[in-house]
Amino acid sequence: MDTIFYDNAKYWVNQSNRDLDNKKYLPSWTKAFFPARLNYIADAISNIFLAVFGCLKACFGILRIGYTWGREAQELRRDLHAIINCLNHIISDIAGLAFVNLGKELRDFSGSLILFGVVVPLSLVLISSL
Repeated sequence: MDTIFYDNAKYWVNQSNRDLDNKKYLPSWTKAFFPARLNYIADAISNIFLAVFGCLKACFGILRIGYTWGREAQELRRDLHAIINCLNHIISDIAGLAFVNLGKELRDFSGSLILFGVVVPLSLVLISSL
């Protein structure tokens, strides 16, 4: 689910890219730096809250599976899928804070959660080994 904050961030990234193509570097930088990043932060915060509420809903879904002997697991699958989407959106928002265009590109990439789970630990191991 895309929030209004992500739609605004995407709009400002597109505006920034348009200014960059027209060689208007300062307006491009200001559009990417302030409005796009602020919207990425707001989107990350809203997805954190959605993930927390999704976890609570999944806990109740586990209870429901328990008393129906596993027959009604479809709702739990939807809840877990929604949590994974929220985590993916949070990762893309964090990437968007660092590299504005990357946040927009990672949004539809379903493997960013796995990528984040592999790249970050490997980079920490490499940094600590130096």
